[in-house]
Amino acid sequence: MRTLLSIFSKENRLFTFGLTSIILYYLPYLILGENSYIRIHDNLDGEIIYRILLSQNPGEKIDQVMNGLPTFTMMSRHNVVVWIFKLFEPFTAYLLNDFFVRIIAFLGMYFLLKKKFLDNGPYSETIATGVAVCFALIPFYSIFSGLTVAGQPLVLFAFLNLTDQKPSLWNYLIIIIFTLYSSLVLSGVFILAGLGAFWLFLFIKDRSPKPHFLIALTLLTICYLAVEAELVGSYLFQKDFESHRNAQVFYQPEILRSIIKSVQFLSKTHYHSGSFYTVLVAPLAVLVFLFIRPRHKATLPVSIVILTIVGIYFAFPYIRFHFGEETKILKAFQWDRFYFLLPTLWMILFALTLFSLEKSKRWKKWIPVFIILQASIVIGGDIDYLNNYKTISGKASDQPNYRQFFASDLFAEIKTKIGEKAPNYRVVNVGIHPACALYNGFHTLDAYQTNYPMAYKNDFREIIEQELDRNKLISDNFDRWGNRCYTYSSELGLNSINSKNVTDSLMDFRFNTKKFKAMGGSHIISAVPIKCSARNNLQFVEKFENDSSFYRLYLYKVTKRKYPKLGKTNKIHNLSNP
Repeated sequence: MRTLLSIFSKENRLFTFGLTSIILYYLPYLILGENSYIRIHDNLDGEIIYRILLSQNPGEKIDQVMNGLPTFTMMSRHNVVVWIFKLFEPFTAYLLNDFFVRIIAFLGMYFLLKKKFLDNGPYSETIATGVAVCFALIPFYSIFSGLTVAGQPLVLFAFLNLTDQKPSLWNYLIIIIFTLYSSLVLSGVFILAGLGAFWLFLFIKDRSPKPHFLIALTLLTICYLAVEAELVGSYLFQKDFESHRNAQVFYQPEILRSIIKSVQFLSKTHYHSGSFYTVLVAPLAVLVFLFIRPRHKATLPVSIVILTIVGIYFAFPYIRFHFGEETKILKAFQWDRFYFLLPTLWMILFALTLFSLEKSKRWKKWIPVFIILQASIVIGGDIDYLNNYKTISGKASDQPNYRQFFASDLFAEIKTKIGEKAPNYRVVNVGIHPACALYNGFHTLDAYQTNYPMAYKNDFREIIEQELDRNKLISDNFDRWGNRCYTYSSELGLNSINSKNVTDSLMDFRFNTKKFKAMGGSHIISAVPIKCSARNNLQFVEKFENDSSFYRLYLYKVTKRKYPKLGKTNKIHNLSNP
């Protein structure tokens, strides 16, 4: 209790200010509620749906998706993110999870820097608090990763504590909680690899096995395997399950393009790990190495690890292309995901760089300025967050907010119009993400899923086969990748967000209605009118929109007439941008 009170004492005003700034970050969300702008890509368009479905379905399959999708293809239902969605409504659960993640990110980075990297210099508190705020403001993908990235500083803090001879039980508790609130696939494997390499380094350097560190590493491994038991078991025992990922085809990498991507990757972290520009941190680090000299011995090793991860990112496409067919795990798993460690490493390097500047009379006065600049860079790169401020100030955005994206009012009207219970009919979606229908309780044949049966992909392909044949963009996306098992149209391309202001119509939509019906399909929900619906044995039912809606949705149902044979047509090239 004394420690907790000391946090808010006069000596810790900076810490209190930093913590308060993280809380104030959520002010726009509290003002706007479900009218807030939240990232759509790889977030609202898929990941949030599976957290909701896992929280609602205790069985081994989720019938609402793809005629019964095995739960081992998704995040573990033992993850804290799923528990939060079990307790709260989706929007509230999303914000609470994000809030917990950022608070833990701030605390973890603060204590890591304060206790393990910085001494009691005049700017140490400023650096620890400022860098912790910068780290906590990174636009993490908290919905599918939880503490995967944001919790890394806290875990590193615990492991560094365990190098001591008298470790606290709190360190082991931190490790257990981390496995319950992060992803083994996204970064857990790479955290284990990194910590294993660090233990080996300590073993060689100190000629000591560091038993507490080794016990903690074993605990981390066992807990991850326990939490992800369903996923691990599927790889070991589900021999009859063939994932669509096994058929993914990757382009041969080009050296010039790879170099350009690597340079870009060095200047900006990967968006899945939490994207921010390093245009301030990297030059400052170079400045320290060339003219000031690093003050902390960890500065060089951290820099080397960052460059090594960028090198892995450069090399992995070549390794996967040349050896992926012989070594299936290279195709099934992204071994370049060491980049999930980069946000933590860059922020540690930022702190160590500022720590080195502290001893320079010329540069130390700039430390607060650099922290403010970095925080501005992080916030400035979060487009959705900036859209919230634009909305509050009365400026409109051309993207849908949370409420508009899921359009629960329109889908409720559609459900009423169909007039049947959801399990008795299944839909597909054209020009709109299937996540919207799933969110509103519909059973869909199409979905965004990173792991599903290859046999299902082959069946679904027959529904849209002629559309794929007429547009190389969508055929490459579906055949060579296939995570988005969508009802693509050659006329819309990859565009899955069509507002009611668009004037597009499907004039020559080639849809295999017979196969659609055989898979249980009965209705199509489209964001654009299908002018050739009768030719596809589809009957227009009704149009749905209102003054505040982002979409104008069209409902079609399968008729009972005979199915005509679809003739071949000329190819339609890319008509829209992805």
